[in-house]
Amino acid sequence: LFAILKSNTETTYTPIVPDKSFDTLFALPKSPVIHILINALPVPMAEVPCEEVLEFKQDKKVQSQLKIMQRWIRKSMAKEDINPQIIGEELADSLHDYTEHMRLARIKYNTEVFQALLTFPLATFERIIKLQFSQLFDPIFTVKKAHIALCEAELKAPGRELAYLHSVQDRFGNTRT
Repeated sequence: LFAILKSNTETTYTPIVPDKSFDTLFALPKSPVIHILINALPVPMAEVPCEEVLEFKQDKKVQSQLKIMQRWIRKSMAKEDINPQIIGEELADSLHDYTEHMRLARIKYNTEVFQALLTFPLATFERIIKLQFSQLFDPIFTVKKAHIALCEAELKAPGRELAYLHSVQDRFGNTRT
């Protein structure tokens, strides 16, 4: 969490100590948001190569998600007298909403791409026979439109403030060591 709070566009911090020692090494704010997020963030297992973690951190999409989550953390910490249970429920609900919204969006995307790929050969043959050359590239545009719809769904997803947390859990699992 120290890395999340301190990293910026010029510098990326990576903690090299076990998560249990954060409280003693760093004077973290006593905000329940911090402790709830520390427990929600998975720790990559020892088998995960460092290169994979670094590659994940360098991903532009992940960096953007991190900035959005940092703003959510600051807003949540700014609230006076935050009940940890409410923050935990808000985090769980928002993460669930985001996950389900994106799961449905990916199902739609995969269905459209699969349909385009499945019908492409026959549709191409049919269009050539009917001399409908202007429609030959429709499957390509169908796939591109499906990708655009997936990107739009991501931008409009409820709980998108926690997309970074979802990405970390998706990439490294929900395990804590």
